[in-house]
Amino acid sequence: MPYIKTEQRAHFDPLIEDIVDTLLRAIPYSATNEFDYDDGELNYVISSIVWKLFDDKQSYKNGSRIVAALECAKQEFYRRKLSELENKKIKENGDL
Repeated sequence: MPYIKTEQRAHFDPLIEDIVDTLLRAIPYSATNEFDYDDGELNYVISSIVWKLFDDKQSYKNGSRIVAALECAKQEFYRRKLSELENKKIKENGDL
């Protein structure tokens, strides 16, 4: 569950903002010159974090915890963000 206390967030939020800013200031995207991150860059950032966490303490338990956190983060992103967008588009464009 990503809903940690405010004082715990203060340790991570500046670093997260820096990473997001770096991703969004990547290479201009297509002919529109809009800035957008590359899927590979996002994958690199996520993979680097979890690989370093695993390499620091290589065990099945640690690997299993990392996989569980990634899966829960994926599901929470879908539940809170992507499904909202899908529901908005259903209202705009009609259902199946």
